[in-house]
Amino acid sequence: MKDNVVVVSRAGFELITRKNQLINSLVDYNLFCFYSIRSHSLPPCSLVKELHLIELRDSENYLPSMISLLNNRYPISHLVSISEQDLLPAAHARDKLRLPGLTVEQAMYFRDKLIMKAEKDPQLYRMVFADYAYSFVERRFNNRFTDMGG
Repeated sequence: MKDNVVVVSRAGFELITRKNQLINSLVDYNLFCFYSIRSHSLPPCSLVKELHLIELRDSENYLPSMISLLNNRYPISHLVSISEQDLLPAAHARDKLRLPGLTVEQAMYFRDKLIMKAEKDPQLYRMVFADYAYSFVERRFNNRFTDMGG
């Protein structure tokens, strides 16, 4: 019996194919695909067990719930994300279902550039964040912001 794998992607299906064939590492699994409604190419029905078209933007809350419902019918062994933008929604689902792979905390290192920089140099992180906050307030208040800090 084949294991069940969920694929989460905003990108086109061709990213997991070679010469119009599914890549070898996914061939021996039942695939359940959650693709963005904006994906430019979708998997053919013959290669997937189920295809779900959803809004993947800001899906960190509802994607895990949807995959949890699927897991009730078909026990999921793995969940893979195809692009960088899919890392956080996939990590939230993995954490909820206790599946192997990147956790939310680990995925943040790939998505949040400030966290990446802070890991190397905490002082740089504080400087970059302070500069970002100052610029935001300055833009938000149409350059009427004055430095009150001396």
